[in-house]
Amino acid sequence: MLGSGTMMMKKNKKAIEWKSKWIDFLIVIMGITIAYQLNNWNEANKEIKKGNEYLLNFQRENETNEKRIAKALLYLEDSKATMDSLKNMLDIQGFQDVRVASFSNYMMATLRFKPTTVTMENIKASGDFELIQDITLRRALIELYSAYSVLAIVDQKMADFVDRYTTPFFFEKIRFLDFSPIDGDGFLNDPHFENMVLGHDKLLDQQISSYRTTLNKLNAIDIAANN
Repeated sequence: MLGSGTMMMKKNKKAIEWKSKWIDFLIVIMGITIAYQLNNWNEANKEIKKGNEYLLNFQRENETNEKRIAKALLYLEDSKATMDSLKNMLDIQGFQDVRVASFSNYMMATLRFKPTTVTMENIKASGDFELIQDITLRRALIELYSAYSVLAIVDQKMADFVDRYTTPFFFEKIRFLDFSPIDGDGFLNDPHFENMVLGHDKLLDQQISSYRTTLNKLNAIDIAANN
């Protein structure tokens, strides 16, 4: 009987040991699982935080660019009004050289808008664009920054026109000291001047259209709703 009891005790002890080991094993598994989930949660929180930082930077950047584009657009629209006045002079053929010369300084001016694009450059370089979870917002931001490239193109076209045609024309025809005509006839009946005015006006229309489009894209983006 003692021998049988001893064996039973040994069996029970082994069963208890295996049960304890299984419990320890399950505890380890649960600990690993919880640790893994916590790590994933922490990483997810880091990505959310990083994404929110990008959104905040985009918002600040857009506010800066919006103010500068609005200011540039006012300048272009004012320039357009001046060009319309000049075209009216050409249409009625009633202008004097002094009046035409007064536009020379304006027509040699060019606009060079340089948007702030640091946030877009950073998010593209890091490959973190997927942190902007709103697909519509992500697409709108890409289209907006593409519009900035269009602005650079239309600004460059105007600058090239001024460098190639406007400045050389006025350099030959105008005294820059007082903007008076160099020769007696001045600009009267000069077809080059008329062509230059019309060309400048068309390029100005392109600039105004591009700046309005870009400003509309900026105004349509609501980053605050995603942050």
